[in-house]
Amino acid sequence: METKTSKCVKCDFKKVYEGRFGTTYYFNVAFENGDKGSIGFQDKNKPRFKVGDSVTYEIGGDDGGRQ
Repeated sequence: METKTSKCVKCDFKKVYEGRFGTTYYFNVAFENGDKGSIGFQDKNKPRFKVGDSVTYEIGGDDGGRQ
């Protein structure tokens, strides 16, 4: 996995997932350096970061075919 840091330029709500560990709210995210992806938060109204924040994140792994 590769660790990167970039400014968040997009964080749009995508969907809700109800799983055995509770509710996860997924957001589509994009960063100033061109990276894009999806991230899940436990609280829809209090994500760990917002547009404009500098974020350190890892790229890699497999989502098992989920979108």
